[in-house]
Amino acid sequence: LGGAVAMSYALRYPEAVSKLMLVDSAPPEGLKTPEEHYPIIEQYKNDRNLLKQALGGLLPSLTDDAFFDQLVDRGMAMNPIAFSGNARALARFDYSERTGEFTKPVLVVVGRKDLLITEDVGKKSAAAFPNARFEALDDVGHAVMVEDPPRFTELLGEFAR
Repeated sequence: LGGAVAMSYALRYPEAVSKLMLVDSAPPEGLKTPEEHYPIIEQYKNDRNLLKQALGGLLPSLTDDAFFDQLVDRGMAMNPIAFSGNARALARFDYSERTGEFTKPVLVVVGRKDLLITEDVGKKSAAAFPNARFEALDDVGHAVMVEDPPRFTELLGEFAR
């Protein structure tokens, strides 16, 4: 959801943004969750083990068990509306008609182990912007900033310069 928010802001207020970095972001046309998945998503809010399993699939290279448990705890503390609400918001999200207007540098980063935002989705997102670069990272899933903070810091610093 964070990438969609950043993209929305950049496209609505381009004068306030000098560069846009999208990390495992929903694509400009949104992210459609199949309707049959919503009952499972709804179960996450009441089943810590199910949520932990789902997050583990998204963060396959995270090896800090204590930190991972904290992430699961934070997930369980989310507003219950956010579980399926976030997915439904991403299904309605569509800025695909406006990406061509954003001519500033864009860096689209995906983890090759990401089960949600695949490399093909990332490449398509990058292709939607006229001045975008695409980068796929081999050893991470959905959250390079959590799974490999030094690599994320390096990418961010390089792009910011």
